[in-house]
Amino acid sequence: MVGWLNYSEDELISQCRRAIDNGYCAVQMKVGAPNLAEDLRRIEVVRNTLGPNVRLMLDANKIHSVDEAVRRADAYVPYDIYWYE
Repeated sequence: MVGWLNYSEDELISQCRRAIDNGYCAVQMKVGAPNLAEDLRRIEVVRNTLGPNVRLMLDANKIHSVDEAVRRADAYVPYDIYWYE
């Protein structure tokens, strides 16, 4: 796990880059901000930084109802998410 919710976007990018520079081919970041737009912005920043060849995984720590988790999963589709838990 490299992308905690309390990280600024700069910290998030730095941690993701560090993982890839250390040989990882995937990163997992936290989602579950109160506002879906905030999650989408952070996901977009990471995806744009790492490119399409890095697997991006999301973890919401069971914070959402089933309906909200499905709504968010649908919103995450354009970012080619490897998995969402």
